[in-house]
Amino acid sequence: MGSDFLDELQRVLSAISANPARYGFADADIREALLNRFPYAVYYRCLSDRIRVLAVYHTSRDPSGWQSRA
Repeated sequence: MGSDFLDELQRVLSAISANPARYGFADADIREALLNRFPYAVYYRCLSDRIRVLAVYHTSRDPSGWQSRA
C-alpha cells in the first residue's frame, strides 16, 4: 500500500515537472494536482527557475493548513 502511494506521488510529480501548467489553480498562483486512487493533492507554485512543492495534503483536511505554507 505504501509503495503504491509513493509510486502514484512520483507519477504526479513527474507530470508536474514535465508540464507545470497542466493542472489548475487552487489559489492565486498555487496549482493543485490530484493523485489517482488516493485522496491527496500536491500543491505547488511555478517559479522562474523551479517548481516549489508546498504540500502533499489529504483532500478532506482543512485547506488552511497548506495555505499557511504559501
